[in-house]
Amino acid sequence: MANLFKSKVGWKIIKVGLFEMKVIIQGFGICDYCNKSMEEGNLILVLNQIYCDSCYNRFDNDSRYYAEDVSYENKVFEYYKSILKIVV
Repeated sequence: MANLFKSKVGWKIIKVGLFEMKVIIQGFGICDYCNKSMEEGNLILVLNQIYCDSCYNRFDNDSRYYAEDVSYENKVFEYYKSILKIVV
């Protein structure tokens, strides 16, 4: 089940399981940063990438919030919200 939360600086993140990654999103269950396989992933909407917990934690500690990226993040969020059936 996909769960929406926000990073430390306010980016929208969707926690997804292997089923969502492989069947719904049609990915491979591989971290887009370190290329390791994973059972759960963190879909970072502003990057449109899925990170494992370790890589996500690094992103969460180092990322900065840029207001000019919000419109892109919202567009990506609307897409994943519809396919993952996220209710806000």
